[in-house]
Amino acid sequence: MGDPEETGSVCPLCGESRATPLLERRDRLGREAFTYLRCQGCGLIRLHPCPAPGQLSRYYPPDYEAYREESETWWQRWGRRRGWVRRIRFLKRYLPSPVGKVLDVGCATGEFLVEVRKLGWEPWGLEPHAQAADRARQKLPGSPILSAPIEEAEFPDSSFDLITLWDVLEHLPDPLTTLEKLARWLRREGLLALGVPHLESVDARLFGRHWIGWDAPRHLFLFPRSTLRQMAARAGLEVIAHGCVYGDYGAFLLSLETVLQARNLDKARRLAQLRLWRYLLWPYFRLAERCDRGPVCTYLLRKR
Repeated sequence: MGDPEETGSVCPLCGESRATPLLERRDRLGREAFTYLRCQGCGLIRLHPCPAPGQLSRYYPPDYEAYREESETWWQRWGRRRGWVRRIRFLKRYLPSPVGKVLDVGCATGEFLVEVRKLGWEPWGLEPHAQAADRARQKLPGSPILSAPIEEAEFPDSSFDLITLWDVLEHLPDPLTTLEKLARWLRREGLLALGVPHLESVDARLFGRHWIGWDAPRHLFLFPRSTLRQMAARAGLEVIAHGCVYGDYGAFLLSLETVLQARNLDKARRLAQLRLWRYLLWPYFRLAERCDRGPVCTYLLRKR
């Protein structure tokens, strides 16, 4: 999109001020325009201009995807539960113990915590959206669900055996500081799981600027694989495994809807939501995952 330029702000990971503009993206839920920049120092991709932390909540309406489960059909709920089960199966290969204490950061309405509680885990949740946190408490009576942003949350060091952030890190204004905090909360042999948009996915190449990974202004950062490893190391963590284990149909549909919206084809959006497409595109989703090119990459980290 352009040559490297001084942006007036510095990269939160390496402190470099020079960055290359990548693309412009309008808010799919509004009309504001934003630009994504790639840092010339470390490769971290960041949003510009970045909304002030106090303004971020206005970009998350009550019907935002993570909060709208009450309006879903039974097969959409089944698909979401299947996604949680696949994530848990991936985690089990690396967990130091079959049960323990788990914190889900950005737990939304508590779906993941419901599933791990069935396996004997002690669930804790952290969710800044008050209504979503209330629904999580209804599903998990007696379990601590804190309604606060991670910047304000505090737990004793070495509190959790497992910490998860499913599609969360890209939304946070200071991902490095967040990882440093999570590393303190994690027990010595504990596991930290991050699910973030995969820049090398087939979907990213197929949809281009309309890929849902470029979800300005909610996605404040995107993480090339080498940059995420560098950030983890700065926080005292190391990546022990990664894989594409969820996000297939849902991410594809959101990207497709963004394309149709940009071309004012609103009537076609209903056709795009037909259940038939899930089955027809199943080979595409499975092949992308097997080739490590799914739309979301899950990273598993431990303390160094």
